[in-house]
Amino acid sequence: MRILKQEEVDQYLLPYLIITDFDEYARLPIHSYALIRYAIYRICFGIWTQIMSTEAGWLGYFDLTAGPGYSEVIPEELCLEKQVGGSPIIAINTRPPFNFFYFVEKEAGYYLALEKRLKNLLSKEQYRIEKSDTNKVIKDILKIKKGPCLVCVDPFRLSDIEPMALETALKNDDCDLIGVWPPPESQRKITKRFSHEVILPLHENSSRLSALARTIHSKVAQYYGRGVISFYIPQAPYYVMFALKENKIVNRTYDEFKHLGLRNLVRVEKYD
Repeated sequence: MRILKQEEVDQYLLPYLIITDFDEYARLPIHSYALIRYAIYRICFGIWTQIMSTEAGWLGYFDLTAGPGYSEVIPEELCLEKQVGGSPIIAINTRPPFNFFYFVEKEAGYYLALEKRLKNLLSKEQYRIEKSDTNKVIKDILKIKKGPCLVCVDPFRLSDIEPMALETALKNDDCDLIGVWPPPESQRKITKRFSHEVILPLHENSSRLSALARTIHSKVAQYYGRGVISFYIPQAPYYVMFALKENKIVNRTYDEFKHLGLRNLVRVEKYD
């Protein structure tokens, strides 16, 4: 399993992470390698809004597995003693900004934590938050968009985002998609940390996961007319997929990651 060293965080990741003092609300416990995923999101969200803001007057962000907003690295791996912004916080801090945010979270404790945090960060007109199962509501959610939107998915379990729900977003010409896909099929063992469930990665099937992810990402490009950037964090139990309609975003993202220090922590492939 990939465990980050403090010097790797300091050298490669700090410019891209949103790190604050702990607040009183629930946090998602994460493995240290998840910080690389957050850095990927920070860069990709920014590239997406930079390009799309020149083409549209309204940009939406739809987080279908939002979580509580902030995470905490498991202290046995890395002692940050701070909370780190997850996908909702990254999206809110993206510049140029999104115009509207829609968050879905089905776990009650995380929903309440995110709801309280959002009240301090956004006006009521800027967002909606829903405690629901994404698989049941995604079609209705996407009806409210007024222009291009970036859809984010971070399934914790295989049941969190079903293939049909993902396809709903991919078939929508106004929606681009980023997130962990396929869900980490090599993850099976579950333990408790900070009173929350954490799935520990088992890497006996890492080569199977790699083959599966590459096949799926290439098929998404082929079947849905997308350019796909595929991010692999060595020894982590998942790939991140960035599926896009605009070739200029695909090429800009791919070129930018080739020149960033982050390339020392993540492998990047392109399918179009």
